[in-house]
Amino acid sequence: MLYHLTYHYSIGLHINHLVFLHAYVVAVFVIFCGAGLATGVPYLDFVFPALFAIAIFAYSAKLGGLYSIPYWGIVSALLSITTAFLQPWLGDYVMCLIVGFSLMLFAFICQLIGHAMHEVFQAPPNFLHGFFAAPVLEWFSLLLRLGLMPTENSRELWARVDALRQSSLQ
Repeated sequence: MLYHLTYHYSIGLHINHLVFLHAYVVAVFVIFCGAGLATGVPYLDFVFPALFAIAIFAYSAKLGGLYSIPYWGIVSALLSITTAFLQPWLGDYVMCLIVGFSLMLFAFICQLIGHAMHEVFQAPPNFLHGFFAAPVLEWFSLLLRLGLMPTENSRELWARVDALRQSSLQ
């Protein structure tokens, strides 16, 4: 969380990432649907995306315990809406892959634009953070910013974030 808050400090970037990291989650979900269809094995178009959702839910539960439950509802609703919207194309794995990779690229570009517009300095590349952890961390960052996720050391955490940012700017 310290790394995440240090390099995703501004409200503008936080809003950008809440939107576009979850667009990325939708893109990965659609790609997994397409990959499952491409195998020709029955039900893999359901199993691959379900495993992806379970991984997100497990990671969020590990980080935030009960504070993850609203996040599960939001992500489930987002993925359900995506499934309903893409219903006409879900039988065509090529279209799923095209839509998924296009949305992923769009979301990635928008996140880079967000970093360029809203941050003073850039984080070093961290692929695990960017490709898996960041959507969940944005949710918990939102709860911390709003004071809805009490932590024993939230003041200490923000002080450490401020100190890291100050030392990096000098």
